[in-house]
Amino acid sequence: MRQKSVDFSKYRDIIIKGIEIAIQKGESMYRVLEAERILHGKTREDLAKASGMNVNTYGHKLNDKSNFTIKEAKLIQAELGTDKTLDELFSDE
Repeated sequence: MRQKSVDFSKYRDIIIKGIEIAIQKGESMYRVLEAERILHGKTREDLAKASGMNVNTYGHKLNDKSNFTIKEAKLIQAELGTDKTLDELFSDE
């Protein structure tokens, strides 16, 4: 059975607001990356696997306990298929 595709783009502002609240609670510092992940229907597990790390390591990097490498960032960008630059995706603002 084929899964129905969902267009999350119409919910972009709501998603971003939810992510901003999560960031304020200390859950992730990469607001744009998390928004793009959700908008493209990807899980944290998907991005961890695509970048060659386990989900726990990916979570540590999202919470700024260690840094993403350039190679990991490019793999994540490719998996998302986004038009965002690496600077935009991995901005901590």
